Amino acid sequence: EFSEHSKENWLLSHIPHDYINERQPTPNFDKWLDWVSDGNQSKQNAILAAFYMILTNRYNWQMFFEITGKGGSGKSVFASIATLLAGVKNTASSNLEKFDDERGLSGLENKTLILCPEQSKYAGDGSGLKSITGGDTVRVRYNYQDPFDVKITALVMLINNRPCSFT
Repeated sequence: EFSEHSKENWLLSHIPHDYINERQPTPNFDKWLDWVSDGNQSKQNAILAAFYMILTNRYNWQMFFEITGKGGSGKSVFASIATLLAGVKNTASSNLEKFDDERGLSGLENKTLILCPEQSKYAGDGSGLKSITGGDTVRVRYNYQDPFDVKITALVMLINNRPCSFT
């Protein structure tokens, strides 16, 4: 059931668009989807599944996204659509190095989407990424405050021109 935006419902932000309960044509999105998938239905389904996962915040699937392609291949558009689906206030930018540091995790505990742009080289084993995507409790520390333990229930998206390499 859809109701009005109000603080009594614990809604702190909203997407400023009217909800229409009818299927609408999406010609520009359809053209983009066909272009980035090169008309491959399997790739289109994978992209739509990723958007579904972001829209419904299925962090419990314990996966992360790696969006890889040459410049101009639609990665930034994908990230923009993902941000729109998650909400700007629910999206943060970070990198894999910060996932391994309790100070680097500060500010991520209330986000649902974490973007890691230009993340092709990483000198680590991915343990911080595994902890976040695996639903493990991580330690977060803000400057001048005691650290605390929390589960970061966010999806992580690596965006780069070449596949990310872990050591």
